[in-house]
Amino acid sequence: MKHLTFIPFIILACACLWRSSSAQVVVENQISTDSVDLFSEPGLKTGSAGISPTLAMVSSLILPGSGHHLLERDRSALAYFTAEAAAVFGFFFCDHYAKKLALDAAGYAWTHAGAQGSIKSADDYYWKQVGNYMDIQDYNSMITLDRLASGKKYTGENQYWRWDDESSKDRFNSILSTSRLFSVVSSFCLGALVLDRIIAFIDIRSVTRNYGTKQTGFSSRRITVRPCVSVSSSSVDLRLTGTF
Repeated sequence: MKHLTFIPFIILACACLWRSSSAQVVVENQISTDSVDLFSEPGLKTGSAGISPTLAMVSSLILPGSGHHLLERDRSALAYFTAEAAAVFGFFFCDHYAKKLALDAAGYAWTHAGAQGSIKSADDYYWKQVGNYMDIQDYNSMITLDRLASGKKYTGENQYWRWDDESSKDRFNSILSTSRLFSVVSSFCLGALVLDRIIAFIDIRSVTRNYGTKQTGFSSRRITVRPCVSVSSSSVDLRLTGTF
């Protein structure tokens, strides 16, 4: 019975408090989040939690795609691996075929013009003159008349040539022209190898700069919510402070 006497007083106090005070809940806007790239691939691991960004960038310079593979960006790695393989294949194939065509042109000139000698590329000076003049006498006459000519006369027996007809000379020039074309393509493939490494390096640098340190810092953060109650004569404030 003694405990029941306190019940009316408790009810009366609650009623008074309900009429004279108001409860407010305030959540401060102190939430900070990291930026999220919707186009990034999942599984990126950098910093102390994964692969070193420096190691990934160096790997990309050695073999494009290897750095992306270390960061588990397999789709990008496959693209760089494919571009690297295509450029390597194109370089060796075009370079080999350009040299083969140059040798074929020299053999054709030996058959139809009696030209002799070795050939390294379609741009060798001697073989270019073989394709420009019908015989060695025409070439030597041009050197004699043109004082500004940078070449010299050919007098050796192994440097002699004379085409059997104009069409044979044109065929020789066509083979040399095709050889030059494949040589240029091989140079572009070599440039593609360098460009592939530069793009892969820049891509890795961009990825690790945007996400590496941020993800490492985000993994160490804790989500905390701290309530704070303040009572005044006119109101009761309940404040929740969240830190993310």
